[in-house]
Amino acid sequence: MRVFKKWCDKISLEKNLEMILPEQLDKALERFYASVCKQDGTDYEPGSLKVKQAALDRFLKEKGCSFSIIKDREFFNSRKVLS
Repeated sequence: MRVFKKWCDKISLEKNLEMILPEQLDKALERFYASVCKQDGTDYEPGSLKVKQAALDRFLKEKGCSFSIIKDREFFNSRKVLS
């Protein structure tokens, strides 16, 4: 979550995932997966991004969201970028 929130600050995006509509969140996640990098400027390994995706999904479940960014169809595009 720390990496995602820092990235949101950088691009002036709402940090509270649970407040973003699924369609908008899918687009934000597309951008996040495609552009996020480590503090030293290097890219994250694909496995690290999958771990971040799982952490974001778990966070959303804990906040009571009824959708899953890992399983639901609304998040097909962001999953495609992640792959």
